[in-house]
Amino acid sequence: MFFSSRIYFHESACSISGISPRTSLRRRSITVLRSHRSRTDNNNNDDDDNIITNGATERVRINHKKSKKNIRELSRTSLIKNINAMEVGKMFEIFVFAASSQYANAVEAREYLTATGEVFQPTPTEFDSGNVGILLFTLALGVYGMITSFENQAETTEAATVDRVRKQMEYLDLYATSEKLIGRDVVDVRAIEMDLAENGVSGVKAILKKETSDEMLKYVNDAIEKENDKGTNNPNFGNVYSRKNRFDYKVDLRNPVVKKALQEACASLKEIIEKTCGKDAELLELAALISDPESSRQPIHPDTNYRPNLTAVTTFVALQDVTEQMGPTLFIPKTNTSEAHTSFKENLEIAGPSLAKPNVLAIMNKGDCSLFDSRLLHCGLENKSAKRRILFYFTFGPKNADNPNRGFSTIREDIRNQFSFNDF
Repeated sequence: MFFSSRIYFHESACSISGISPRTSLRRRSITVLRSHRSRTDNNNNDDDDNIITNGATERVRINHKKSKKNIRELSRTSLIKNINAMEVGKMFEIFVFAASSQYANAVEAREYLTATGEVFQPTPTEFDSGNVGILLFTLALGVYGMITSFENQAETTEAATVDRVRKQMEYLDLYATSEKLIGRDVVDVRAIEMDLAENGVSGVKAILKKETSDEMLKYVNDAIEKENDKGTNNPNFGNVYSRKNRFDYKVDLRNPVVKKALQEACASLKEIIEKTCGKDAELLELAALISDPESSRQPIHPDTNYRPNLTAVTTFVALQDVTEQMGPTLFIPKTNTSEAHTSFKENLEIAGPSLAKPNVLAIMNKGDCSLFDSRLLHCGLENKSAKRRILFYFTFGPKNADNPNRGFSTIREDIRNQFSFNDF
């Protein structure tokens, strides 16, 4: 259906000028040539007429060659095969260009042919009536084709993601083991530091007070309820893997509840953040991750593709108790290395040594957190409970680190690149 629609566009574009590209123009050119021969036979002494007619005829020949060339080019264009969804926009531009070129070509032919004084003088209907309708119809079909293709592309991408998740789950069930992420006391800085260095992830208990967690939970729920009225293009909602009942909300640092929670968490993790990212570490992300009941499982992924040096450390803070049924985050320790990333890619992200490593689940109490290297393989699990799960999260990275996500990480634009760890 897509291919035949593309051919239809091509044919419409060719005929939009009111001249059938292969027959009418040739027939009218021949008429001019025959008429020219008749005049030259009867007016052998009329040199001026011969000069004018010969010149006009030569222009007709030149224009006829141009028309044939344009037709050949359009034919080649219409035979492009295996177009994918992301090429539709380009094809649409080609259709519009083709229509415009043919119309201009027809006007040029009219000027050359009427210069001979021949009877080929199209009425306004030939060039105007119907042509605008054809062009608008072509445009409408082009827009419809693009929208349909983008929707199909989204469906195809989602289907591929679901298939990848299924294959990952099957592999983990066969070869990997799971256990609960160990929660360290916030004062056990050395143990937390070693966890991050050796495993790429650590659990830390009670970095937020329970009342602060409750205040932050209420803020997020109220803000989501309010912001949902602003439509689907609201910039305060971020992008996440597996969007079914799962989304990011960029929290507002100007709100006193958010500022208090961030300052309290930073105070608890002060030594850890300073040792891993530096005192002048940049604030890269500030948001809440929401996983509603029946949210789907994410594919295992890193937040940052492998870089030799640490680029960012993310902290997920539980704003309510997170049980196994609520879809805790799954981390695969020791996968923040070059070898782990290479194996992950070589096995098409669905098998191999990286996925066979023992994994840990961030089952946490309110106010606890998981702290991890952004290069670590991880994913959010499906929420099988009847409760919403909200994680307040923030990311700090070493100043001027090689972080490819700096420009589009999940943070409000008015505070992007504006704050460092020292500010909190």
